[in-house]
Amino acid sequence: MLTLAVVMAGLAIEANPIMAAALDRGPAVFLMSKVLLVSVGIGVLWRCRRNKLAGLGTAVVFLTYVGISLIHVQSVQALIAAG
Repeated sequence: MLTLAVVMAGLAIEANPIMAAALDRGPAVFLMSKVLLVSVGIGVLWRCRRNKLAGLGTAVVFLTYVGISLIHVQSVQALIAAG
């Protein structure tokens, strides 16, 4: 939801080409695609959780989402400040 709000407010662009294509088809398609892709990714990592590479992948994904979340917090603050 934050990605959608920030992108639709013009404060960011969707950098993921797959999600950018989904966004071009509308917010509902974007949200459904995001939930689907994240759920599949989590399922794959969980299924392979005993594999060291999957553990590394989980750490990379986690750190990426933390970074994206921090960017979203800054963008939301900008939206609030703009009133």
